[in-house]
Amino acid sequence: MSLDVDSRSPPPICSLPDLLGRAWHGGCNTVSELLNSSAINILVDSGSTDLKWNSHSAQWLTSAEAVERLGVVPETLYAYVSRGLIKTTGARGSNRRYLRRDIEALASKGRRSKRSRPADTPVESQISLIQNGVLYYRGRCASTLAGMLRFEEFTDWLWHGTPSRGADATAELDRDALAGLRLLPAPADALPLDRLRMALPVLAAHRQDEPGDVVAAGWWLLRHSAAVMRPDPGPATSGLVAGVLSGLTGDPAPGPAAQRLLTEAMILVADNGLTTQTMTVRMSASVGADLFGAVQAGLALARGTRPGTTSLAVEDALRRRAGGSATGDLAGMQSHEHYPSGDPRAAYLVGRLAELGVGNPRMAVVRDHLAEGAARGGEPNIDFAFAALAFLLGAPRGSAEYLFAIARMVGWIAHYLEECELVRRDGVRRYRFPALYTGSLPKTRAGARPDNRRTFTQG
Repeated sequence: MSLDVDSRSPPPICSLPDLLGRAWHGGCNTVSELLNSSAINILVDSGSTDLKWNSHSAQWLTSAEAVERLGVVPETLYAYVSRGLIKTTGARGSNRRYLRRDIEALASKGRRSKRSRPADTPVESQISLIQNGVLYYRGRCASTLAGMLRFEEFTDWLWHGTPSRGADATAELDRDALAGLRLLPAPADALPLDRLRMALPVLAAHRQDEPGDVVAAGWWLLRHSAAVMRPDPGPATSGLVAGVLSGLTGDPAPGPAAQRLLTEAMILVADNGLTTQTMTVRMSASVGADLFGAVQAGLALARGTRPGTTSLAVEDALRRRAGGSATGDLAGMQSHEHYPSGDPRAAYLVGRLAELGVGNPRMAVVRDHLAEGAARGGEPNIDFAFAALAFLLGAPRGSAEYLFAIARMVGWIAHYLEECELVRRDGVRRYRFPALYTGSLPKTRAGARPDNRRTFTQG
C-alpha cells in the first residue's frame, strides 16, 4: 500500500474513518494490513479518536540508506543533490535526509538500463585534483612529490597510493620486443611520438603470451616505450628516466642534473584530471579493452591544439629563434584553462631550467622567448617548459611531446586500473550515452501521422 502524501507538507491529521477509507482505496483490505503497511507510521493521539500519521521516516532516507539504495559512493550522492536530482531536508551532515521518491526514480532508471550509467553521472576518481590552481595527486601537492620521489617511486604512488622502489622499472628488456622495434617501418625523420604510436601494436604483440597482471604489464610497457628511440639490448639503465634520456640523446650515462630535472617534469605532467585523452583511456577500459589498446587510444590524441599538446610548435619556435629568425611567435605563452592565474607546473620547471642551462648557449634563446612573451602579457605554460627542456638537452625535434606522452602514460595506466576496479564494483558497462537524433525521420506509411519530434536513441 502507498498513501500519496506530499512529503514537503507537515504530517496531516485525519479521522479514523477517513484514514480507513484511504487505506481501502489504496489496496488494504483489513486494519492489520493497514498497520503492517511500511508506507506510513500510525501514531495514536492519546485522548482523541483521531489518528495522525507521520510520513517523514518513510519518505526520507539517511545518507547511508540512500547510498546503499543507489549503489554509489557518498560523493556521487552529493553530486546528484548539487544538480537538483535529489531533494533534501535538514542541515548538511548527519541530520540531512534525502527524498525517497527521487532516490527510487534514480534507482529505477538504473534498473531499466542495467548495463549503462546516466550520461551526467560524475566520474569517480581518487587520482588527481586541481583546486585553487594547484595540482594534487592523491591529496599530495604535485610539486612536493616532484621534489621528493624518484620516478619509479612516484609511479607506484599514483597507481597504488604507496610509493615503493619500483623494481619492475629496471628489469631486463625483452630482446624479441626490441628486435620488433628495430624493424618498425618508420621514415628516418619520423618524430619520436609517431615512432611511439607505431611501437604500441608491436609491443602488444610481444606481450600477448603473458596476460593477467595489469600492473606488471604496465611496467613492461613503460620500460619498452622508453626504449623506442634506441631499441638496442645494451646493459640495463638505472631507471626509466635514464632510459628515456639515453634514447633521445645517445648518452649511455646521462648526467644527474638532467635526470633529476626530467624526473620532476614527468611527475608534474603524469596526470591533470579527466582530460579528453584520459577519458578515452577510461572509456576503453570500461568496455574491456586491454591495457595496450587503451593506452594507444590515448596516444592517438596526444598532439593537437590544446594546452598540453602543442609542445612541437614551441620547439619549432625556439629553433627558428636560435637560427636568427625573429618571428614574434609566442607559442607556449598562452594560459591553461585549469590554471587561469598561471600554470604552477610550468613556473616550477622554468625556475629549474637555469640549472640545466649553465654554460649552455641555448639558454639565451629560452630567455629571449620568455622575455618577449612577458613583454606582451604572456606566461609560460607546460608546453613551453617541456619544449625548452628538450631544446636545452639537444634532443631531436619532437622530443618534448614524446617525453610528455611517456609521463602521461603513467597517469593513463593509473586511470585504467581505477576504471577496471569501478567496473568490477558496479557490475555495469559505463559511459553509454544517449544520442539526440536530429536528422531526417523515416518515411511513414500512407495515412499514418508523421512524428516530428526529435528522437533519442541509446548509444
